[in-house]
Amino acid sequence: TNYNNDGAKGTDSIAIGKASTAADNSIAIGNGASVSDSNGGKGSGLLSGTGHKLITM
Repeated sequence: TNYNNDGAKGTDSIAIGKASTAADNSIAIGNGASVSDSNGGKGSGLLSGTGHKLITM
């Protein structure tokens, strides 16, 4: 979750705070940060924080 900012899901994404974000040129910073793209689509990522994950395929 990213509270009311809704986790910046998708295209040109950025999420800061309790971050969760889907791929498409993503940046996620904060507790529980996550960047993923399991469909093999375009995606890149940058993440930082506790509980971070980065999955791009």
